Amino acid sequence: MWLRRLSLINFRNYPQLDLRFSKGINLITGANAQGKTNLLEAIHFLCTCKSHRTHLDDEMIRHGEDGFYLKGIFEEEGEPFTIEISTARDGRKRAKLDGKPVQKLSEIIGTAKAVIFSSESMEIVKGPPSERRKFMDVFISQMDKVYLYDLQSYQSALRQRNELLRQIREGEASEELLEVWDEQIAHYGSRIVRRRIEAVEKLASFAVGIYEELAGDPTLRISYLVNGEGPQTVNSSASLSDLLLKFREIDISRGSTSVGPHRDDLSISLGGADARRFCSQGQQRLIALSLKLAELEMMTVECGVRPILLLDDAASELDRERRGMLKRVLSGLKNTQIFITATHPDEIELEG
Repeated sequence: MWLRRLSLINFRNYPQLDLRFSKGINLITGANAQGKTNLLEAIHFLCTCKSHRTHLDDEMIRHGEDGFYLKGIFEEEGEPFTIEISTARDGRKRAKLDGKPVQKLSEIIGTAKAVIFSSESMEIVKGPPSERRKFMDVFISQMDKVYLYDLQSYQSALRQRNELLRQIREGEASEELLEVWDEQIAHYGSRIVRRRIEAVEKLASFAVGIYEELAGDPTLRISYLVNGEGPQTVNSSASLSDLLLKFREIDISRGSTSVGPHRDDLSISLGGADARRFCSQGQQRLIALSLKLAELEMMTVECGVRPILLLDDAASELDRERRGMLKRVLSGLKNTQIFITATHPDEIELEG
């Protein structure tokens, strides 16, 4: 899969831009704050309908304008297809696939596939659990439409349950009404957990080897944590139902749901030590990069399609030795369209 052409209108700092790309490596260089990252963000948004930098669409609209428009012409196995997305300040989003409007943005998520590494990717390792959950949700959703449906259904049920919990706490609703939402939380939540566990196991098998190639260290370990414990804790809707019942009184007092996949996490360790607390900035950067390259490999295996790889200043904080290792790893990626941003062209020198 590759991106042939990208068009932007009023996106970030660009009033209008139309670019054509090569099938291999595309190097984007320039000084800081010139808009290099914005181009990668636009490509990633066309693939995932999400920004990797912000959850506020308004931030992507050029100052003084009412909305932005993105268009990408992609190609997969010789067949071109077009994705268009427009977003307005009033929150309206519209999308088209091959010129035909889609009812929901979820219909186009994963049609084009991309993996992005940026400074924000460091949060997967050193950030809060919510960043690791977002990482899992975005890459699994690109591969699995059923997972995306389950995730959206779960999030809807969770919002309804939390609102009901607050009403019960204030004496405005009956506790018996929780049964309906508990059933949905347990059903969709257990499906989400099982898919995440499966995906993380496969992701880890790739990431360990990639990190060893980049850093010469085979001790990276990644596993899924359910409520801070191992993956075996919740593997069925019955066990999640039991936990919801166990924590019901606490949930009512707090007005929020204490258990479920929205509370889960990833364990990432190096040499047996928690990577978030004990790894250096350089080690954390290489771990995050390894996870992203593992995501690329896993999506290729799962989907039979090579995603686009977006690297935003990936080598900027690496020493000469690590930069050389990264170049060797990237040079070994066959049939992959790669976008690389850098301040100076000599930061990453690849043939393509």
